[in-house]
Amino acid sequence: MIKNYFKTAFRSLARNRNYTIINIAGLAVGIAVCMMIFIIIQFQTSFDNFHAKKNRIYRVLTEYHHADAATVSYGKDVPFPMPTGLKTAFPQIEQVAPIFASHDDQLLIPDDNGTTVKTFKEQRGIFFTEPSFFKMFDYPLLAGSYESLKEPNNVLLTKEMAEKYFGDWQFAMGKTIKWNNQDPLKITGILADIPENTDLQFKVGRNGQPGPVAGAFSLDTKNSELVLGMLRHLNQQLSQTIVMITHNPEVAAYSHRVLHMRDGQVVDGQPVD
Repeated sequence: MIKNYFKTAFRSLARNRNYTIINIAGLAVGIAVCMMIFIIIQFQTSFDNFHAKKNRIYRVLTEYHHADAATVSYGKDVPFPMPTGLKTAFPQIEQVAPIFASHDDQLLIPDDNGTTVKTFKEQRGIFFTEPSFFKMFDYPLLAGSYESLKEPNNVLLTKEMAEKYFGDWQFAMGKTIKWNNQDPLKITGILADIPENTDLQFKVGRNGQPGPVAGAFSLDTKNSELVLGMLRHLNQQLSQTIVMITHNPEVAAYSHRVLHMRDGQVVDGQPVD
């Protein structure tokens, strides 16, 4: 009986070939489109789901109120002292991880004599952060230590970038690279390749507070000095008034006068030679 049904159906399709081709093609396209939509939705909704603590992690944003408009906008940039302030004001917070994304960076690969043998231009993927970041997010480490990022001249590479720079990621451990032709950075860890379904596409991870103005600016030593020198120039040459609040004595050394405060009150003031 079933065999006859198939024969009848086949004969009917054969007699109406054009109609059959249109229906089968339409069905195939419909199934393909549905599968494609399903894959896209599944990928988009899977972002950062692999982090075990994803339900306890929040990003701090800045709310912008514009004087000339009633609209309110939000940005992911926050003041650099914010992480320290959060830890101080809210000790209940288990971890705070500052992160700063750098762009259009140049990475130099020197040989054992310090001579540059390779140069790479990275449009994005260079991040400044701290070991606490890896206590919150699950980015597996193939070699080295997350804690090595406590030192400003240490750096973590992904396996992909280590192979790109050195050919073999295991050979990259202990080697040095130069970021924007600055001081050499020692490779102290290799991360597993970062999956596509994450907002933070790591390539290189550096300590989050480089330079003499650590905790105030996320700049390297040279650029930190340039910024402070520019502020001094504005004060001395253009009679601009500059007020800077800091806990860093190296930053205070750039000032003409230092006022010491305790509990919101000025306790003494002294000029700086």
